Parts: sequence; C-alpha cells; structure tokens
Amino acid sequence: RAVVDDGSRDRSPEIAARAAAAEPRIRVVTHPVNRGMGGGMKSGIAAAVKEHLVFLAADGQSPAGELARLLPLLDRADIVVSTYEGVEKTAARVALSAGLRFYLRVLAGIRFQLEGLYLFPTEAARRLAPAIRAETFAFSFELIDRGLADGLTLAQTTMRYLPRAGGASKIANWRQIRRATSRATRR
Repeated sequence: RAVVDDGSRDRSPEIAARAAAAEPRIRVVTHPVNRGMGGGMKSGIAAAVKEHLVFLAADGQSPAGELARLLPLLDRADIVVSTYEGVEKTAARVALSAGLRFYLRVLAGIRFQLEGLYLFPTEAARRLAPAIRAETFAFSFELIDRGLADGLTLAQTTMRYLPRAGGASKIANWRQIRRATSRATRR
C-alpha cells in the first residue's frame, strides 16, 4: 500500500508518516512540490506491489469498502470501473457531467464511464503510464483508454458515493473541465 503525498502543505505528510509507522505495509511516497493528480498516480503505480491497483482519493467520496463490489468482476475483465449510485442530481451537476461525457466521447473518443474507483492491472499501468500526458483527473481516463487499445477488457459496476469529506472539487466548472481534458487526447 502506498500513500502518495503530492506536495501537501497541510498535515497530510505527518498523518501519512504516522500511519506508515503504525502499519509496516504502508509506504509513503513524497513529492516536495505538487506534480498534479497524474504525477501522484504515476508515483503510486511505481510503488504498487499487487497484481492490480486502485486509487483512493483523500476526499472520502469513494469508500474503500466499495472495493468489494469491484473485485468479483476481475474474474471476467482485466479492468473494472465504477460509476456512482445515489448522487444528488442538481442541475449544475447534471450539466457538468453531461458536458464532460460529451467532450470525452466526441473529442477524446472515450467510450466508457468512470466516476468512482477502478481496478487496473499493475504491470499494464507501468507499461502505459509513462506516455500519458494528463496531469489531472483525465489521467485515469487516458490510462484506461490506452489499456483498452492495448487489448485489455473492461467490466463496469456501480458503487456508493459519499459527500466530499473536505476541500472543494477542482473540476466543478467548465474552465477546469476543459483544461483537464484538453490533454487527454487519443494517440
């Protein structure tokens, strides 16, 4: 298990170090400066030791217990993705989600939906991640898309969603979505 501290300026490094001291299976990877979500994910991929990897964001929206929904699907697919169930459907959220899906499908050629956790084969991630330019949430979409182009198979399920435990979404407006997805291009 790796915890990637991507240049945090709060108490995250201290909390991660305490967790690692109490649990020897936890490894902390520290970036002195923020390298973006993609940089953090690349470091997590490099530190992964199991056959499949999953990314758990610190915002608490994707409970680790929801992995139980994804794991059985590895019997029939290489990659397992999830979408949220029970999300509050405000007009703004519906519009932003529809816009993002339209952009990803039409302009980037992404044909799957992803909102929550996903499982991805570690060795394939190590092979594919170096070519990914995205430094934002789009990293995950590009990694999965490259995996599918590489011949991996995909299964999809739903998972429970929790309100954000802290902080604010970095993609809750059109400008951020456009910036994040502009680098997620097909090869």
